[in-house]
Amino acid sequence: MISRSFFSSMPEMPSLAGQGTVYLEQQLRLMRSGERLSQAMAPIAASLTDDDIADLSAYYAAQSPRAPASSSSPAS
Repeated sequence: MISRSFFSSMPEMPSLAGQGTVYLEQQLRLMRSGERLSQAMAPIAASLTDDDIADLSAYYAAQSPRAPASSSSPAS
């Protein structure tokens, strides 16, 4: 099942929406092989096939990124 939460609300977690397909595929393959360490993603990436990686990457790359929330308050 694909997560609908492709917009990250946590600064330490990147938003996947709008990232390039090639970049996403590369990162998932690196996590699957263990070359890129991620405690959260390692077990998920380990179970992905090449077709899964291509499909997920294409899906997230096709999403429109959301503008980051402004941390400053409007001028008074």
